[in-house]
Amino acid sequence: MRWLSSASVALCTLVVALLCGSCAAPPPGERTFSIRISDGAGAPVEGAEIASGDSVLGATTREGLVTFGLAGRDGELVSLDVRCPAGYARTKESTVIRWLAVEGGAALLSARCRKIRHRLVVAVRADGGPNLPVLRLGQVVGTTDTTGAATLLFDISVDERLELTLSTASLAKERVTPVDPAAVFDLGDADDVKSFDVKFVRPKPPPKRAQARRVGPVPL
Repeated sequence: MRWLSSASVALCTLVVALLCGSCAAPPPGERTFSIRISDGAGAPVEGAEIASGDSVLGATTREGLVTFGLAGRDGELVSLDVRCPAGYARTKESTVIRWLAVEGGAALLSARCRKIRHRLVVAVRADGGPNLPVLRLGQVVGTTDTTGAATLLFDISVDERLELTLSTASLAKERVTPVDPAAVFDLGDADDVKSFDVKFVRPKPPPKRAQARRVGPVPL
């Protein structure tokens, strides 16, 4: 009985060891990830780098796509830094992904690099305002034509506000209103076209006084 008991104990110990060995954390495996980086308008961003710590894993192509492999275990958190190219700013400090065991294919993630500067076209339509200077920060940036129209192009920062003023100094004698009308434009995440519409009004001339009719004999 003692021998059987010892054998049973040894068998149980072996079974437990085997079970515990199967419960050990599996060795880290490699999984393929792809990240697509676009700007605020959804256009692909080329040359953006993806880094993990001090290691650069790859850079985006013309299509804004970068593919790389990472080693890790189930449930592991991996923080990837998005390093935007010149002229762009990242919208988040990093992209955090969780390691998941998925068979086949690559995990597709997305991130954004915000374009720092954009082009803004302003179409000026000044009804009744021919040959008026368009001012920005006190400087002339354009002039309306004989019909009161002008098209202006600006390259400005996305965080910058554009204010334009139509100077009516040359129309002072005509007492037009509004006087020196202004417009403010906020730029979004993409190139844009805005309109600056103004209709000038001039005072109506006073009615002509009726001439007094002569009363009396009509000369022969």
